[in-house]
Amino acid sequence: MLDKLDGRVIQTFIAVFEEKSISRAAERLGYVQSTVTIQLRTLEEAFGERLFDRQPRGVEPTEAGVRAAPYFYRFVQLGEVMQEAMHTRNEPAGEVRIRVLESFCVTLMPTFFRFFLEQYPQIKIRTETGFQKDIVEELLKHRIDFGIVPTDPQIEQIVFLPLVQDELVCVIPDRLSSSELMRNRARLEREPVISFGSRCIYHTFAAQALSGAGIGLQEQLEFGSLQMVKQMVKEGIGLAMLPASAVRSEVERGELHILDLEKTIPLQHGLVMHRDRLFGTAAARFRDAVLEWFSSQ
Repeated sequence: MLDKLDGRVIQTFIAVFEEKSISRAAERLGYVQSTVTIQLRTLEEAFGERLFDRQPRGVEPTEAGVRAAPYFYRFVQLGEVMQEAMHTRNEPAGEVRIRVLESFCVTLMPTFFRFFLEQYPQIKIRTETGFQKDIVEELLKHRIDFGIVPTDPQIEQIVFLPLVQDELVCVIPDRLSSSELMRNRARLEREPVISFGSRCIYHTFAAQALSGAGIGLQEQLEFGSLQMVKQMVKEGIGLAMLPASAVRSEVERGELHILDLEKTIPLQHGLVMHRDRLFGTAAARFRDAVLEWFSSQ
């Protein structure tokens, strides 16, 4: 198998795996489609199994392809670390791949990013947003270096390093903020709950907390961004469960109000990484900077 593997073939696998299209992978790599097809055939011959199923509108990885993907990502990442180790630079350089919940990224990361990039201008940060389950899955597949999640996933392969203590609060619009309405839980039960959807861990916490306060989830509206969720609540469309840090400014300005649920829902945001991942200088500097930055806030 090793005789038939090289870096270009593995990069081709990753491009097809991510793009789910031979034509888009070829465009991304600067190849013609026949080159991508030949390289995939080489991999499949080496493994003795089909790695992708051809579909009418692209390709999908087979079970064997899904199993192979984490090893290929690790192969590429180890190659990057090796290349970095063989070159002496005056400044740390490289790329760090992270995935963060949008509510944390928008609220707490911009100032840190400015600080970090001023210190290390040669390091590139590739940031994506996602839910906790997605972040953990990406770490387990070795597709990213780090994630930031609101709770410890408590998985053996994942290291969790605490960053910021927070809490989940129920925010309501001005029209529901009178003391009489806030005491009338039956009235609040008829209000839609606005969220990021059932894939978000906040949704699970919201259901538990609101149920405990006598407020059932009668109707749910899903929106794709923190700003949209907050704006819907401001417009009086419903209520939402969000981190206190993400709504602090709006609460201080009186644009949103916090409903007392009589029981706090603590969040412990933390940096997560795969226990077995080997980090180069760029990733190590990022990890240390994140921990130092948030410990000093």
